[in-house]
Formats: sequence, structure tokens, C-alpha cells
Amino acid sequence: MFLTQWLKELQMDEADVAEILAKNACYGSRIAPLAEAYMNGNPVQSYSEEALKAAKAEALAWLGKAQQLGQTEEEDYMLQLLFWLHCIPYLEQEYRRMGISREILVNSMMDLTYKTRECRKKFGCCGITTQRYYLFFRMGMFGLGRLQFNRLEYEKETYRFGDYVLNPGDRVYACHIPSSGKLTPELCMDSLDRAYNFFKKEINGDILPVRCSSWLLYPPYAEKVFPEGSNLKSFAQLFDIVSSTQIPEDSYVLQTVFGNPKLADLDSFPQETGLQRNLAAYLKSGGGFGKSYGILLYDGVKKEIINTHVAD
Repeated sequence: MFLTQWLKELQMDEADVAEILAKNACYGSRIAPLAEAYMNGNPVQSYSEEALKAAKAEALAWLGKAQQLGQTEEEDYMLQLLFWLHCIPYLEQEYRRMGISREILVNSMMDLTYKTRECRKKFGCCGITTQRYYLFFRMGMFGLGRLQFNRLEYEKETYRFGDYVLNPGDRVYACHIPSSGKLTPELCMDSLDRAYNFFKKEINGDILPVRCSSWLLYPPYAEKVFPEGSNLKSFAQLFDIVSSTQIPEDSYVLQTVFGNPKLADLDSFPQETGLQRNLAAYLKSGGGFGKSYGILLYDGVKKEIINTHVAD
């Protein structure tokens, strides 16, 4: 059975495997045709904001049909997971047709495992809550080593570094950081090299333009929360910061670092890691939340980042 094989290949936790198979016995026969119909839909022709909004809306419509089968919010999370698991065989066929390695397919689909573990940690149930999987299943996002990349159109003001110019509407590659372990500089550089080689035919010249919008790039965190020499600080320093945004309260950061706490309970936050201790101290001292947008230009010939000093 394809599902058992894929759950093993994706290294799903045993408790989650048992629950997924049990729920699939109840709902699988009704979810399978929904997944087939979705995967037989129209591919994304461009990666403009409008096109991606339309792709997301289409995916949410099919997910809504799958989630109607359940009775509770927890089942919504599970049915969303089952829907995407049933889409994998069709995605595998598309990878094969396009000559993309199965290694990249498995690495990309491992994100389902990471998000399932996050759901268990944050909400105590098996499933997924993110809505971005249409990017994977519409051939826009790929797991390439430690990092994930998806195609987008550059949406900020013109960016210049030396002779390199990035204009609004130009193709960029958004970088995502799955919760899959250490984020070492070596793994990041390896992933950038994999991305350069994967997207090489699409790149105008030898430079891979990568953008990242994340709390990990927010300068106050890099200065006051991430320890000197840490992987998180090294990652933040890879990017040239284009803009930063303050956020009144960032539940995503709190959930990622502490589990699923409330800011009002700051004094009782876990203090088991240096990141937890530093972030708690930062918040107690009046530090705020935020995220930043950064640009990284990777020269795949020289195998270096040309617009930051970190990769020297």
C-alpha cells in the first residue's frame, strides 16, 4: 500500500503512523478521489502574487472538501495531512516526467513529517496546519538539502549590488527553513549550491537571487537573542536586509521557541535552551517582535555569496 510505504520513507513517528493509518481506513476512500481531481488540475503558469493567490485558493477549496468529512478541529488537521499524502503518487509521476530525482521528491515531502511533529508539539494532535503545500504540489517549491526554495516574483524596490540589478517582477527564489535540525553554515552553503544547480537553466547569468522573509533575520534578535557564533546568527548574517517590520505579538515565534505559550505567562516560559533563555530575557527587558526581508546573491561558479561578508 502506497501510504504505508511513504510513511516509512518519510520517517513519520510510530504513534503518528498508527493514527494516520487508522484515520485513512475511515476517510481514505473519500479523500483519494479529491486528491486525484486536485492533482489533475491546471499547473501554475507564473509565480506572480496573483497567480500564487489563485493557486492557494484552488488548494484551499479542495482541502475544504476533504475537511468537511471530519467533525472536529483536530480532524481538520488530520484530514489536511491525509489529503496531501494521497497527492504524493501523482506528484511522483510529475517528478519522473520532468526528470527530477526521487531524492529531491523525498526531501521535499519530508516537510509533511516536520509539520506533523510541530502540530503534535503545539496542539497535541496528529496533522498539519500550514496552508503552503500547494507550492510543493504545483511544482513551485523544492527541498534542496537543508533548505527549501520556491519561485516568486521580486516584490520590493529595485535592489542593486555592484553590477547586479534586481527589479520588481524579476524571478527570485524564496528560502524557507524547515524544522529539521541544525542550521549550520556548511549545510546552508550546500543547500544554496544545490539550488543553484537545480534552477540553473532559469537563472539569467551565474547569480542565484534568494530572498528570505523571516523572524530569523530580524536585527534585534541577531544582536540580542542569538548567541555570538551560533548557527542562527550565522544564518541571519547571510542576507542583506532590505526591510524590517515590527509585530505587536508574534505567536509563531513564541510557538517555535517555547511550544504554545501565552505572552502573559512569560515568567513561566521554558528555560531549557540558550535560545529560550535569551528570548525570554529579551522580552522581559521590553524587546519587541519583528521580522525582516533579506536578499542573498549566490555565485554558483565561485560558490560564494557575493553581497555579504559571511561566506568569505
